[in-house]
Amino acid sequence: MIEAVEKDGSLKPGQTVVELTSGNMGTGLAIICGVKGYPFVAVMSKGNSPERARMMAALERDAFRADQFERAGNPGAHEQMTGPELW
Repeated sequence: MIEAVEKDGSLKPGQTVVELTSGNMGTGLAIICGVKGYPFVAVMSKGNSPERARMMAALERDAFRADQFERAGNPGAHEQMTGPELW
């Protein structure tokens, strides 16, 4: 999405990206904007959890996202440490 609007000129270098979001789109945009150098603002309704709001704020500060469900180190740690410990 970001690459498409870069190509068509809708998004200018350094321009702030704003999105109304409560889920994965905002998370993805925060990451992509951080990598590409665009400031990002996530707008969320009051119905969203405080945890979601804190995560979005952290991503906007160029934080590292551990992402336990996607990084290979998490299952690897269970295979090498937790599994044998339980066995």
